[in-house]
Amino acid sequence: MLYFGECQLACQVVDVMVHPSERGMLTRRGPFFLAASHFLEHHIGFGARHLLGFGFPNQRAMKVAERLGLYAEVGKMIEIQWPPSSIRRRFTQATFPLASSEDARAIVERLWSDMRKDLRDAIVGARDWPYIEHRYLTHPERHYEALVVVQRLTGRPLALAVLQEEGERWELLDVIGALRHVPLAIGEARRLAWQRGGKGLYCWISETYASPFLETGGEARDIRVRIPANAWTPGPDPEEINGRWWLMSGDTDFH
Repeated sequence: MLYFGECQLACQVVDVMVHPSERGMLTRRGPFFLAASHFLEHHIGFGARHLLGFGFPNQRAMKVAERLGLYAEVGKMIEIQWPPSSIRRRFTQATFPLASSEDARAIVERLWSDMRKDLRDAIVGARDWPYIEHRYLTHPERHYEALVVVQRLTGRPLALAVLQEEGERWELLDVIGALRHVPLAIGEARRLAWQRGGKGLYCWISETYASPFLETGGEARDIRVRIPANAWTPGPDPEEINGRWWLMSGDTDFH
């Protein structure tokens, strides 16, 4: 990940399971606290392998971790929805699917370079070519659509949109490129949803960075998913990283 422009390691907490007989023991003597605090003490914070931890807990789980002193809230996720769109793209722009190739590598690296400049004051997972190829293009179970928007005359890449079909809706999992070009990616995603007979498009985005998504006419709603920070061991001050995460549903392990 990039932590205010510097490369660092982060750890995603993807699941928590407690035996049914122990679910009432949500105290500092219970198994959940003992396991979670042990993990934080050995893996996250200053001097540990991972500087930061993050995840996507629901509001209820977040409150439990806050009450135990394990996590502090540093943001929240929202869902933005759009209807499909049949509006034609500008004549000066073109779109094509991304597939593994040397050209694709160059395209993604350029778009990621543009994006990281805009997010130099943020915390964002690396969206370079090795990540995009591994996460989306060679996924063993899921099929994703990756669309590149380019300038028609120069061929310069402007934005990359990654989508998947989800029933009657399409999900926009990731956008890579300069933030001013986010609306271009959304426009292509809405067109794809219309072309495939979808009834809508949606995405998850951390609330802090929702503006370029909302300016396209999207409708936002709170999905009660919070962004946590480690509050148990010495590490970056939650106050300093509050509202700094750029996260989308592509950053999860379950979309």
